Amino acid sequence: MSPDTTLKDFYELLSTTLSLVRFRVFVQGREVSRKKEDQSKTLQEWGFKELEAVMIQVQERSKEESPSPTNCVAETWVSARFNELQALLSAEPALAIITSKFLVNQPPQPKFVDKLRNLSTPWEELFSTTFPWDLYYSLYVLQSSVCGYKKDDPESQWIVAFGEKNHENIVQLIEWLSSPPVAESFDWGYSVMSAVSVLDGYIHKGLRHICIYLTLDIETTWFAALPVERVLTALLNTMQFHATRSTYVIAPALNVLFTLSSVDPPLWLKVLRPIFCSRFYETSVACPTEAAREHAWNCLRGFFAKCCHEGFSTTNGADESSSDTESKMDIDPKPSEIRDIITYLWTVALDCLIMAKVDIPHAAKAFETTADMLRYFLLRSN
Repeated sequence: MSPDTTLKDFYELLSTTLSLVRFRVFVQGREVSRKKEDQSKTLQEWGFKELEAVMIQVQERSKEESPSPTNCVAETWVSARFNELQALLSAEPALAIITSKFLVNQPPQPKFVDKLRNLSTPWEELFSTTFPWDLYYSLYVLQSSVCGYKKDDPESQWIVAFGEKNHENIVQLIEWLSSPPVAESFDWGYSVMSAVSVLDGYIHKGLRHICIYLTLDIETTWFAALPVERVLTALLNTMQFHATRSTYVIAPALNVLFTLSSVDPPLWLKVLRPIFCSRFYETSVACPTEAAREHAWNCLRGFFAKCCHEGFSTTNGADESSSDTESKMDIDPKPSEIRDIITYLWTVALDCLIMAKVDIPHAAKAFETTADMLRYFLLRSN
């Protein structure tokens, strides 16, 4: 494209090459004019410098786009200018947001993945606590790599060593993001969701979905060393400030919160009893977003089912004598702990039903799930 290209031809070329219908183009924070009187101007006359980095905000794509060649060209273009684009993540907020939205819709840049893979790269260099959209992109790349690891992608196996070295840093980051006034800021909200999802991805088997049985990933050897009280406090703060804003943070936050009960059940109950029920109610009943309520109750039901399954299972398939006065739960290696957890979860569900009298229009899922929990309890205990 030469400096003599008109703005009209410039826009037509982008539209044809990238299969775009509606879009905006920015250069150094300045939008390239689409005014009718400017369309005959050349790029040089408009002020376009040679080899200037261009940022495109896509609003609508063509329904019949050719993904393979187009995407290859776009990815090559982004890769060649990634340093400039990454620098914009630290620019003024309006421009940083647009840049971030653009980059997280592209595949993770290999050169940035290499920086994460290199365990000698300082954590502070990778994860900024000064520029929110720079941090969000870093967490996006890390989260994508964790998902790749869960899919047994050989290029993502470095994630295991990264977690072993940096799990304490991940916990500290979640703590910081969930603490006021950071948690009350819109700009940092996206990073909270990504950071919690990263921890959830590390801890549990499978991809990032609601984990019914919350099965631990055996390669996450550091899970038992997590500071239970600190992580629980951070997750409860996350529920307070973010669960009603973003439905995507609910499942990973509750997955991690529930699984931490296996590390230290008495401490888990001690931390949750004073505050969890009210936090859960705000998300599962009082929240006006139906998807948020669905996620919350599905997670609670899944964890309750897991506890009942473990708590009422016989040991090694041995038959019980008719004179045995012990219940199936009492034969479990940790009968009292599992019984306490089941009782607490049931109490939470009932308390939510009692409070739901002021939110009846949002309470259908609460009644449905509590009935499911009762049926499952009766099925497993008999």
